[in-house]
Amino acid sequence: SHVSRSVSPITTSQIQARKKRRGIIEKRRRDRINSSLSELRRLVPTAFEKQGSSKLEKAEILQMTVDHLKMLHATGGTGFLDARALAVDYRSIGFRECLTEVVRYLGILEGQNAADPIRLRLLSHLNNYVAEMEPSPVATSLLPIQTWPWSFLHGAAGPVQIPRREAAPAPVVLTASSLAYPSPAVRPAPLRRVPSDMLPSRRSFLAS
Repeated sequence: SHVSRSVSPITTSQIQARKKRRGIIEKRRRDRINSSLSELRRLVPTAFEKQGSSKLEKAEILQMTVDHLKMLHATGGTGFLDARALAVDYRSIGFRECLTEVVRYLGILEGQNAADPIRLRLLSHLNNYVAEMEPSPVATSLLPIQTWPWSFLHGAAGPVQIPRREAAPAPVVLTASSLAYPSPAVRPAPLRRVPSDMLPSRRSFLAS
């Protein structure tokens, strides 16, 4: 009929062209996601430290990024990081890594499926425990604890080098572990024992 002749049918080549365009769009989307994950793996300290040791899953990179942003949020916009909140945050990150390993062990080595009641109770208990470990901004802000500037790490393309007072053969490189447990260069000087001849004798102290 005249109607059927006026409307051109969808040919096989057009269908293939649509599929090809969709494939190109999907590939670009995956490339953008992978590129962003690679950037996060480079920028987040805990993920950067794991490079080369083990392959991080996408979910692990995202979780580390969330933990890192929470840690930065603990600064309260002052540019100084709460040392106690930092220590608690890294403890929480390590606990989550252990939790991931428990899930992998139960699923792969023990053969338990996702609906196993023991597995569900165990994971629920561990998730509740890690939620209780989150630092409270109000509680930590009331404690007189040591702080140090965190803003100098922003915008750095790679590991940050800190100049030392004395010449050293190798530069000091900041890592997540060194932030949680400061190196001797940034620790306060240890207390020295006062010589006994400088202290008053016990007898004179009691007499006074």
